[in-house]
Amino acid sequence: MTNRASCCLIVTVLATQVQAVAVPAPVLSSFMSSPPSSPPSLPGYANGEEYYDIKFGADALQKLDLYTTSAAADGGVPCILFVHGGGWSGGDKNTNKNPPDWILYLRQRGYHVASTNYRLAPNDRHPAQIDDVGRAVIYLKKNSLTYNLDPHKIVAIGTSAGGHLVSLLGTRNRPESKARVAGAINFFGPTILYEEGATPIYNLLGCKMPADPSTECHQRALHASPFTQVAEDNPHFLILHGEDDLAVPVNASKRFQDLLESAGVKSSLILVPEVDHDKDRVACGQTDGLVNTEHIYRWIHATLSPGSPCDSIVCGGGTVYGDTLDLYDSTDAFVSPYCLKVREIGSGCFDDDETLKRKAAQRDVIISGCAEAAVKGFCQKYDKASVLCQCSCASSPPPSSPPSLPA
Repeated sequence: MTNRASCCLIVTVLATQVQAVAVPAPVLSSFMSSPPSSPPSLPGYANGEEYYDIKFGADALQKLDLYTTSAAADGGVPCILFVHGGGWSGGDKNTNKNPPDWILYLRQRGYHVASTNYRLAPNDRHPAQIDDVGRAVIYLKKNSLTYNLDPHKIVAIGTSAGGHLVSLLGTRNRPESKARVAGAINFFGPTILYEEGATPIYNLLGCKMPADPSTECHQRALHASPFTQVAEDNPHFLILHGEDDLAVPVNASKRFQDLLESAGVKSSLILVPEVDHDKDRVACGQTDGLVNTEHIYRWIHATLSPGSPCDSIVCGGGTVYGDTLDLYDSTDAFVSPYCLKVREIGSGCFDDDETLKRKAAQRDVIISGCAEAAVKGFCQKYDKASVLCQCSCASSPPPSSPPSLPA
C-alpha cells in the first residue's frame, strides 16, 4: 500500500448491482511509463481560493487542504474529500500529486476538493486514522457556510490505505452520523483485515495475530474491517482494483462488492486486467486519461443528483471486449447511478447485433440491434424481440459536457 495516488482506467460502463466490468489491458499499457500531467483546461468553472493546513484537531497531522471552485459564488457546492495512501504509516495530503490532477480537475466541474492528513501508525493505531477522517468530514460540514459547500454532498475518495479508510467511513457511519458521506470511492484499498498478515496491518492494529479468532487482535481487526460493517443504509460505493494486485488481494474487493450488493447497497466494481497495486493511473493528461476522469465525474454527479437525467438506466448485463460491450439477455439489472452517455450520433439502426460501441475519445455510443434509434441527448429506448435497454430521463437538461477530444 503505497502513498502514490494516481490511477488510469479505461471504462465504458459502470455496472451497479450487476457484475464487475473488466477493462482491456492493452489500452492501459501506454500510460504506465510517464507520470500524469495536468489535464488541459476545459470550459467550466475557474479555480477558486486555496486554503492550506486547516486544523481540525490538536495533533500536527490533523489538518486538511481545501481547493475551492468559483462555482461556490452561486451557493453551496459539492465537495470531494481525498484520503491519501501509504500503508497507514506514511503519505501526506500534499506529497507529489496528492491530491492527484484528476481530482483537482473536478474543480472545473463545480466541486470543492479537500485533501486530508490523519494520524499515522505505529505511533497511533486504529481507530485514530478513521476517527481523523471522520473529523475532517465533520469540520467541512460545520464550516460549510464559510466555504460555500453543501454538507449533504460530500464524496470521499481514497487510494490504498486511504481506500480502506474511505470504505470504513462509508460503512460505519449511519445516516444520522455527523461524519456521514454521500458516496465512497475505493481505489485498491483493503476491506478485510482479519484474514491477512502483513506489516502495515500489524502496525495499524498494534498486534500481530489478526487472523486468530481467539485473540483480542482479531477483534480489533474485525472492528477495522469495512467488510464487517456493511449495512443496507450505506452510501453508494465505487471500487476500482487491478487484477494483478500483489499487495491487496483483488478477491477481497470482489467479496466486498458481493456483500454490498446482497445488502442492497448501490455499488460498482471495476477490475483492471494485468495491473498491479498502484500501477494504474486514472487521468494522465492524454485524451483517454481525461475521458476516464469524466467517467468518474459522471458517477459522482449521478450519485449526488438523484432524479437527474439518466439517474436510472435499465440494461442487460454485459462484458467489455475492446471497445465493444456485448449485452446479455437480462433486462432488469440496474446500472444506476451511472448513466451511459449517448450523444448526438444521428439516428437509424446498425448491422452488428446487440452491441454498444464507444469511440474512445469522444465517448459517443452507437446503439445497434434496434428497431428505431433516435440517438439524441442522454437517453435511448429501443427494443427487439425483447427490450435490451431502457433509459428514463428527467425533464431537466443534462449536465454540460466537455468538448469532443481528438482521437
